Amino acid sequence: MRFYLIGAGVIGKTHAEAIRKLRIEGVELCVADPNPSALAGFAELYPEARAFSSAEEMLAAPAADDDIVIVGTPPFTHCRLSRLALESGRHVLCEKPLVMNRAEAEELLAVAKANDRLLGCCSVRFLGLPKMDEVKKLVQSGALGDIYKATFIYRGQRSRPGVEYQPESEWFLDRSKSGGGIVMD
Repeated sequence: MRFYLIGAGVIGKTHAEAIRKLRIEGVELCVADPNPSALAGFAELYPEARAFSSAEEMLAAPAADDDIVIVGTPPFTHCRLSRLALESGRHVLCEKPLVMNRAEAEELLAVAKANDRLLGCCSVRFLGLPKMDEVKKLVQSGALGDIYKATFIYRGQRSRPGVEYQPESEWFLDRSKSGGGIVMD
């Protein structure tokens, strides 16, 4: 099984750490990022990963049926990069928001269907937090009985940086590039 991360920043590293925990033999990890310093920082933490300076270069090799691309880049790039990955013959898991508008969502769904690939959207904000592991254990134990509805409200101090993690770019301040609103919600 091969994982292809597009984006070597915080989200890419979070996914790489989760991939390390899979306990599947023969997992390969590739990462692409046009930012040399981000790519170098990623390579220090994950030396087993093959690094590429572009998604196009990384995805040029023939795809295997179980290849998965994870798109963890700024939202305004999600549609183009997800489309590239789907057209390369790989399944895609894209960070939130999936796209910037409905037309882009419909476009990606059509590309996924035409290529017989899966397309998903995720958020890893609470993945791997000790408190979330405890909640999972409690639910799985059956101590709460048959759960028919759950609402999640997180009322803790922000567990991850925001603006301070964007020193080299200001895309997150531009609503036309950052998503939000109904697409984000």
